[in-house]
Amino acid sequence: MIAFLHAANDHDVPAALALLHPEFQFHEKGAAGHLDRDEMEELLGWDAVIESEAHCESMEVDGQQVTGLFWETNALYQRLGMEATRCRLTFKVEDHSVRGQTIEQLDEGAFMAALEPFLIWAEEAASEEIAELQPGGEFVFSREMAGRWLVLLDRWIQETGGPDPDDAEADGSDSEGPGVGGAHT
Repeated sequence: MIAFLHAANDHDVPAALALLHPEFQFHEKGAAGHLDRDEMEELLGWDAVIESEAHCESMEVDGQQVTGLFWETNALYQRLGMEATRCRLTFKVEDHSVRGQTIEQLDEGAFMAALEPFLIWAEEAASEEIAELQPGGEFVFSREMAGRWLVLLDRWIQETGGPDPDDAEADGSDSEGPGVGGAHT
């Protein structure tokens, strides 16, 4: 499990995938459905493009289940004016591989507050592109989409100056820890 986290943080997608059980499932708490091992490759590719890094704050082991509190930093959050987001990750280990992963986003409201000014701008300035990036209001996790998000966020920053540095919700200064929010880890 630790090797998986290191591979994911190093953005070594083949190494991370090699540590997943053939019947691996990724779940996001509160969301319908799951990602299988093949779909996880797209999510790991997304994380590589946005330079995601998970930083472990605490970890508990209970048999074959490992649960940890993590801070995630990445280029997307940085462009939104957030230093990091916080989540709880639970891993199920079987046969020396990761059989399952569940993520529980903490402080989701701060992420949505940081994203809102960008989405308002994008609806007017780039409505077709934001519709492609977020069909039905949902993120599409892939390398291509991650790159397109970063390009569009850079355009927003160039055209508007980006996030308001005085907005406490956008930078998470009203939460515990460094710029807390919530999205994918």
